[in-house]
Amino acid sequence: MRSLHKIEFDRYKLQVRFSSGLLWKDVLEVVDPKKYTVIHGSATNVGVGGYLLGVGVNPIGTTHRHGYGADNVLE
Repeated sequence: MRSLHKIEFDRYKLQVRFSSGLLWKDVLEVVDPKKYTVIHGSATNVGVGGYLLGVGVNPIGTTHRHGYGADNVLE
């Protein structure tokens, strides 16, 4: 189960690599949303896997600028 709770933030590439077992609050503890744009929902207790499988509509209306959460998945 530990493999479902991994997170890595590469500040040089501006990429976050995480596993689907995390909650958004886990990601936001590593990536400061005041410094970096993270496309996530308004409820931080939602799992990242479920959010992204549901396309990932963000609550602040920046879909036209940053796309859906699923649009930002690299692999």
